[in-house]
Amino acid sequence: MTHSLAVTLCLLSALCVVKSEKKLTVTGDEDGSVSISCTYSEGYEKNAKYFCKEEKKLLGTKCVDLIKTEEHNTRVTNERVSLYDDTSARIFTVTIKRLSLDDAGKYFCGVKRSIVRDIYTEVDLQVKEVLGSVKSAEKLSVIADEGGPVSISCIYSQGYETNAKYFCKEEKKVLSTTCVDLIKTDQHNTRYTDGRFSLFDNTSARVFTVTIMGVTLEDAGKYFCGVKRIIISDKYTEVDLHVKQALGSVKSAEKLTVTGKQGGTVSISCIYSKGYETNKKYFCKEENKLFTTKCVDLIKTEEHKARVTEGRFSLYDDTSARVFTVTITGLTLEDAGKYYCGVKRIIVRDEYSEVDLQVKEAAGTEFVFLLDGSGSISHEDFVKAKNFISNVMQKTWRNCSDVSICRFAVVQYGSDIRTELSLNENDPPATAVNKVKNITQIYKSTRTASAIHYVLEHVFVAENGSKKDANKIMTVLTDGRILLDPMNLKDVLSSPKIRNITRFAIGVGSEFNNPKTAAELNDIASDAKHVFKAGHYGALDCFVPVLVQRITGIKGASELPSQENIKLC
Repeated sequence: MTHSLAVTLCLLSALCVVKSEKKLTVTGDEDGSVSISCTYSEGYEKNAKYFCKEEKKLLGTKCVDLIKTEEHNTRVTNERVSLYDDTSARIFTVTIKRLSLDDAGKYFCGVKRSIVRDIYTEVDLQVKEVLGSVKSAEKLSVIADEGGPVSISCIYSQGYETNAKYFCKEEKKVLSTTCVDLIKTDQHNTRYTDGRFSLFDNTSARVFTVTIMGVTLEDAGKYFCGVKRIIISDKYTEVDLHVKQALGSVKSAEKLTVTGKQGGTVSISCIYSKGYETNKKYFCKEENKLFTTKCVDLIKTEEHKARVTEGRFSLYDDTSARVFTVTITGLTLEDAGKYYCGVKRIIVRDEYSEVDLQVKEAAGTEFVFLLDGSGSISHEDFVKAKNFISNVMQKTWRNCSDVSICRFAVVQYGSDIRTELSLNENDPPATAVNKVKNITQIYKSTRTASAIHYVLEHVFVAENGSKKDANKIMTVLTDGRILLDPMNLKDVLSSPKIRNITRFAIGVGSEFNNPKTAAELNDIASDAKHVFKAGHYGALDCFVPVLVQRITGIKGASELPSQENIKLC
């Protein structure tokens, strides 16, 4: 009796198409899924079903089962491969997830028969490479110094984050070649150490790094960093390690280049050789004098497995991993330069690693106060308003690592509009604060809409020091409604230039009990959470911690106070 085998192919991006061929070509996308549905004739509902991949050996070719089952009407799974046998439709469907380029090849979906040969359909699976996907190098060439450490970074494809990773060295025997594991682990995002070898698998970056300490000339040779796979052959990268003979001293790891952001924090990990766990560790910066160059210690300690801090610098020596980490907080542009992390040695020259620290300038936060200087405000209240602005500036700078990251501008408006403090006039801070305190009141009208327009056109602009990527905040401090303003508030607030600016509105006095005046204040602010009201100018300091937190991100005023609490100030 002759049996026919029909095949239904279901790709994620295509409609199901029924084929009735003895051979089928199937195409799937890398990192995607593919389903192959095989129909069979009546009478074979209870037979075992299987899916195998053809492998060529030295003396022949065989088909290695990827999945096989006698279960029916239930999904059976083996790693990335699953099989579902629908006996009512007489179709069994094989699904392969997380396709890789290595999955391409010849397969067979088969129905097991006892006496006669199995019935099967040949499947030619092709996998299309996805642009932008992470690929591992096929071969790496790494050069290390005798006596020093070396780190080898191995990239692997998406979908293998939880697989075991290993590093082995090729050894040639009389009749064969084998790869002997030097380190192997299924731990992730933690350093695993075995003798001179350590392995750290960073699953978010899909990179595992192998570090070899105390490299010897005998370490030179061919290695493989591999990803363990159950059904198909392991994924690996060949590594050709060369070792340079040292001239009388232990060399450090290759030069490190570290990049940090102005105002931020950076950590530098320095690996050292076995035997120096109890030695003193230090971190110094190279300084060029007139006729000499020297390295000035920034932090130095003999303590181990305890964090030591000196100013902005801290050092933690993890002796079990033979890594000491230096952390620098509050980075400034002046911190950029050449550093060395060193291990103190008595007889021979210190072991060290050169570190090139680069600091990127931060756009920071630009905060503009619009100060109402109209005639309805008394001289005493105007002084209190200026003191409030000065307090916000000073307390912000105490929490900000660099004045250039937290910059202020003050614009006063009345019958006239003028910049009292520009974004370029913040350094030195004391001079900027004095300039605010010495502002002379303009008096007369309340041209709030024109003042906001002025900030968009003359303050938040590059020619006056504004940075494109800076976080921009505008705060309007007023005692009442707009008066004698030629510009319309709603027209100004609809400008595209105001779209990415956070707007606070602070209303002072009883006039904001008037619904129309209160509505105008709400229009000025970004939303209701950014509207503050105070009964008098003496209560303004209640808002200082809120504004400081918004500028610096420092906790302590993370929740904006409620209107009820503000009224109590």
